[in-house]
Amino acid sequence: MWFWEGEGVAPDVEVWDDPNILMQGRDPQVEQVVKEVMNLLETQSPEMTPAPEREDRTAGDLKEIY
Repeated sequence: MWFWEGEGVAPDVEVWDDPNILMQGRDPQVEQVVKEVMNLLETQSPEMTPAPEREDRTAGDLKEIY
């Protein structure tokens, strides 16, 4: 994968940042993200990532060495 220095990642959804909307205290990018997430929640069920197995993080192994 090649990239050009100084060029960011192309957005999946184009959102125009209107300065007048920003002056009203609103953020069009955040509003669009919320819309997209809400649409995804309607069409896809959220799945929890299973927790990893517990690790033995005690110093029990060190007692045998020393």
